Amino acid sequence: MGQTSVEVSGQDERNKFRIGINQIFANLTDFDDLEDARTQTREYFELALEHLQPDAIDRITVASFDIAPTESFEALRNRLNEALYSDYAGIAQAIGYNISDSAWVHEFAQGDVSGRIQFGAMRSDELPMRLEVPEVQDAPPNMLGVLAEVNFAVGGLVRNKAVSRWEQALDKQRELVTHAGQWIRERVA
Repeated sequence: MGQTSVEVSGQDERNKFRIGINQIFANLTDFDDLEDARTQTREYFELALEHLQPDAIDRITVASFDIAPTESFEALRNRLNEALYSDYAGIAQAIGYNISDSAWVHEFAQGDVSGRIQFGAMRSDELPMRLEVPEVQDAPPNMLGVLAEVNFAVGGLVRNKAVSRWEQALDKQRELVTHAGQWIRERVA
């Protein structure tokens, strides 16, 4: 059986909102003020929940893609490899090719929380695919990209508590990004 949903986006396709049979989805990209994005998303969720009136919510997912500019893609890639991969030269030697790109993916699960952190050196031409938008303006040419996705199993959460639980989930996810970013900075400094 197929899924039915409606997705709307602005003319620039940077912000997307989707309501489906089993999901309420918001994707806001390229914003500078997290509180404005949070308010816009909260208002959308409140409106969607009011109109859909689901009996219960089973899962809340919060994901972000953060970037930090760097002078050189190659230099950042090499620093990450040297700091985090004790024998990265060995894999290049084993396969007979220089390593052109590297990324690290770490998944986690504990209790009702699961997710992943993915990071690596990036070039600006990779951002549209990552952010699911046609183009990204004003991006630095080279950057560290950090994807953080956290899933909270809320097992039948009643509708009137869903937005406050989403805000708690967002805070927890941002805390995870802060700690991961600090850990990465300490290793590539």
